[in-house]
Amino acid sequence: MSEREYFSVRYLIPGSTFLLPILAYNIFPLYDFLRESQVSVSLFGAVLAILGSPTIGFLVSQFFWKWREEALIPWKMGGAKVLADNIEAIGLKFKFSLKTKDNKDDKENIRKALILYDYVLHSKLHSDTKKTGLSGYAFRRYDNYVLIKCTMLCLGLGTLLGITGRLAGWAMYPIFYLGNHELVWLIIVSIVIVILLFMMRDGAQHVCQEHKDLHEAIIRELIAESKNDKYKLRNAFPDYLEIKNETSTSRK
Repeated sequence: MSEREYFSVRYLIPGSTFLLPILAYNIFPLYDFLRESQVSVSLFGAVLAILGSPTIGFLVSQFFWKWREEALIPWKMGGAKVLADNIEAIGLKFKFSLKTKDNKDDKENIRKALILYDYVLHSKLHSDTKKTGLSGYAFRRYDNYVLIKCTMLCLGLGTLLGITGRLAGWAMYPIFYLGNHELVWLIIVSIVIVILLFMMRDGAQHVCQEHKDLHEAIIRELIAESKNDKYKLRNAFPDYLEIKNETSTSRK
C-alpha cells in the first residue's frame, strides 16, 4: 500500500482511541455546554475529527517508539539475538562485545547487531519472491504488535487527560457538578477501560511471542544457508565482522 495509506491506517486507530476516553469522561459537561452555547455542532465535530486523526495517533505514538528504542524491544522480540549467538556458526565473529564490563547490554553495539540482522533478514527472506507469504506474515505480526502497544498507550494517556479534564472542570466550574448518574457512568467507563487494557496486554504478549518464535525459526534456517556467504557478510560489514580464526586483513 502507499505510504500515505499506510500512515493513515496505522495511526488512525490510536488517534481515535486517544480521543474516546477524553469524550467518555467529559460527555455530560460537553453535552450541557453544547446545549447552552452557540457553538456550532458541525464545528465541534470538525475539531473532534482533527483530534482523532492519524496525526494525533502518530504524535502520541512517539512515546512508544522512544520506549521501544530504549528498552531494546527489537532485540528482545525478534531473531537478532539468535543470529548474534550463532554468528560463529557462519564462520564469523563480531569485532565488538554485546555486553559491557558489568555484564549489561551494550545498547550501541546491540544496535549494530540489529542492523546486521535486518540486512540478513531482508536479503534472505523479504527479497525472495518464493517466500512472499512468510515475509508478509512476519511483517503482520510486528505491525499488529506495534498497533496494539500504540493503542494501549493512547488509551492510557486519553484516560489520564479525560479524568484530569473532568476534575479540573468540576473544580473551576461548580455548575458541572458530579451527579450520582454521572458517577455511575464514570465507574462503568473506568471498568471498561481497565478490561480493554488487560485484553490488549494479553494480545500484545501473544503476538510478540508469535513474532519471536517465527523470526527465531527463520534465522536458524538462514544461518544454515549463510555459511557460504560469510565473506559477503564480512565485506558488507567490515567494521562489524571478521572471519573466525582469521585476521580481517588476510582476505583483503
